[in-house]
Amino acid sequence: MKRTNGRSAGNLWWVPVLIMIFLPQQTRANIILPPANNATVQPGGPRPGVNGKQFFNIEGSGNGTFASFGVIDFQAHPMNAQVTSLMLVLTQANAAFTHNGGLIFFLSMDTATNIEPVTSPLIYSAGDIPTGLDTQLGPIFLLGTASFAQVSDGTGDVFSFSPSAAILSYLDGQIAAGGRIRLVIAPGDSMVAATYAGFSNVEFPGPELTLVTPAPEPGTLGAASLTLLAIAAGLVRTRRRQPSNSRA
Repeated sequence: MKRTNGRSAGNLWWVPVLIMIFLPQQTRANIILPPANNATVQPGGPRPGVNGKQFFNIEGSGNGTFASFGVIDFQAHPMNAQVTSLMLVLTQANAAFTHNGGLIFFLSMDTATNIEPVTSPLIYSAGDIPTGLDTQLGPIFLLGTASFAQVSDGTGDVFSFSPSAAILSYLDGQIAAGGRIRLVIAPGDSMVAATYAGFSNVEFPGPELTLVTPAPEPGTLGAASLTLLAIAAGLVRTRRRQPSNSRA
């Protein structure tokens, strides 16, 4: 029986190391964030009491003292990711006053302003129709518009957005830092009363934000990795052709 001297295997230790270095980094899966907090901001400030957190309403100016825009906070955990788009899911939790109408979606870079009842400075501003935002929560950026259409309780409304490069860059930075992501949903007309479950609702799921990332390309090693594999295979064949200096 022949014994090898072990040098062939030992001298090729660098092959898997270099392959790992040059192997394209696989992209993470989509990032799904549950809500950390939400507020229904009315003319008197964020809706107080248990229902202020269990429910999340967006109502136009025609609803009087119940006119409101909504704020949702999502908390990211530090990681490197490249966001390409957003998907927000809101679950309908309807009431007698629920009414179809338009919605306007924003991303707010003001993540510091308090949204708690009593202590928050936020109000629905009747002077800024239809959103009620005025200059609050700026800088704020439009994500898109959509329509609320009442169906059965527990139905998830899915809203997808393809933000600008500047917003995507901001989101990448917030995720890397483990920061907060704040969305604002405002009424798009005077009569809408969109009624959704809030983050503490025990009957229906609260808001959910999905940060969509690029899909990986499975099975792709890359040119550099394939070249290294070919070199390694050639070296192994060369080693095998060399006469062994071991003794029987």
